[in-house]
Amino acid sequence: MATATTESSNSTKNTSTSENKTSSATTEATTEQPKQKIKLSEVYKKVLTDVENGKYEFPDSQGNTDYYYFVRDMNKDGVKELIVAPKWSVNEYTNYDIRVFSCINSEEGYKLSVISGHKWISNLSTNGGVCIPSDGNGLLIHNFTKGTGQSDVHRMTIQNGKLVYGDTEQTFSMGDSEWDSFAQENPEATWTAISDKSKIEELQ
Repeated sequence: MATATTESSNSTKNTSTSENKTSSATTEATTEQPKQKIKLSEVYKKVLTDVENGKYEFPDSQGNTDYYYFVRDMNKDGVKELIVAPKWSVNEYTNYDIRVFSCINSEEGYKLSVISGHKWISNLSTNGGVCIPSDGNGLLIHNFTKGTGQSDVHRMTIQNGKLVYGDTEQTFSMGDSEWDSFAQENPEATWTAISDKSKIEELQ
């Protein structure tokens, strides 16, 4: 009888231990927090930091490192691109050497996609003549020629992961009705100094 009692006691202990392990595993599974997805703002903040630290090249910058940026969905896919460029002046002209960064939305969150290529622009406008197109396709570059008063407009888009600067789409003269209409329909981009990350923090 003593042996039977001992076996029964051991069986009870084993069952209790098994139940405790099951309970512990259930608790761990219940308290495990879901992994947070990487936000667009986190990716672009790192890009700006990397730009400041010299990770990315701006081939036509002539060594200038006074960086500016703005965000804009250039290809209407619902994800805003980050447009970055050093800014410098030569005589009356303001120069930018533009590079573009995008993101891919995945199960883990946003992943950086670096758009290849760059574009140097020089313009009498302090914003470089970079305009936000009313049709939402890419960016418009408004080039103004001093003296003649003539200007032409090119479109900059993303095609197959590359930055593409297109042929002339429009031409007009300073002060005519087409000039005024273009300015009203396609406002100039607002650049923000890279030291101010507030526009990035607004992104989700």
